[in-house]
Amino acid sequence: MLRNCTSFKRSQIDATLDIVSKTILHVITYKRTVACSFIQSLRFDRTTTKERRKEG
Repeated sequence: MLRNCTSFKRSQIDATLDIVSKTILHVITYKRTVACSFIQSLRFDRTTTKERRKEG
């Protein structure tokens, strides 16, 4: 009986850790994607301003 209880707690903890790690990974990849798109938009703005200066 006691062995079942500890194994259940362990599996519950493993499941919780799995969910937490997946959530953290999801947040990290989401932030990385947002940062990459933000940097790309900044670079795009710089290139367009350079082209405008050449035209002007």
